[in-house]
Amino acid sequence: MTLAVLKHCGSWDTASSMFGIDPSPFQKMFGKFLALLETFLYQTFVIDGEKRHTMKKITLSSNTFENFPCAWYATDLTFQQTNRPAGGFQQVKKYYSGKHHLHGFKVEVSVIPAGIAINCTNREPEATADVTIFCDNKEFHLGAMRKAPNELELNDSGPSAEQYKTDWAVLVDKGYQGLAREYMAIQPTKKARNSPPLSYDVLRENDRISHDRVVVENYFGRLKTVVVVVVVVGGGGDTRTSGNGTTRSTTCVKTVTAFSVMRNV
Repeated sequence: MTLAVLKHCGSWDTASSMFGIDPSPFQKMFGKFLALLETFLYQTFVIDGEKRHTMKKITLSSNTFENFPCAWYATDLTFQQTNRPAGGFQQVKKYYSGKHHLHGFKVEVSVIPAGIAINCTNREPEATADVTIFCDNKEFHLGAMRKAPNELELNDSGPSAEQYKTDWAVLVDKGYQGLAREYMAIQPTKKARNSPPLSYDVLRENDRISHDRVVVENYFGRLKTVVVVVVVVGGGGDTRTSGNGTTRSTTCVKTVTAFSVMRNV
């Protein structure tokens, strides 16, 4: 029932009528099932997926990133909309997105060239810096980027390869400025304020990075078609559900990530 709703649901009235249940109790039951499934689905399709799709396997099968074969995965953040949190202005403002003009969270997802997610973080307030979320998730990144003993002889030519001889690279966007000081991160060059325009060579390099990073953007497109569970911030753990096709903040965002992987394996 839960998997059918995640795949086909357009509205709660439609989904509940498929199973002959009233919409309100159906929503509550759906949310409880997601919470039960989260650990199993995330372990099976995301964490174990990282072990199945090793860098050696990807390299030998010629399925690496086209322009930067030294990178194992691309990382980016997606916005997860939620209702306006309870509380005063100072408590609420960190959840407000000036870009989207909505309240919500950020969720970081890492995707390999095959379009499969190998990690998804817990949600963070919208005001949290991209690089901060990445560094808070360093336990995963340091482990994932570290070369296995049987990968040390594989070709890893790329930016900073000499500095990080035992690491694979990660592709990130311009929001992660400064990350390359601690990680083997490949990111587009950002034009500084009041500085001359970027040269043709720099712009071309930025395009090459963006071309490889599109895998994570495409993944977010699939992720946002999945129905998710809304968390009302400051609501004492109260949850609501939404089936109107919009992406909302989730208690079970890892379940949704796992389900998106399931649809592509």
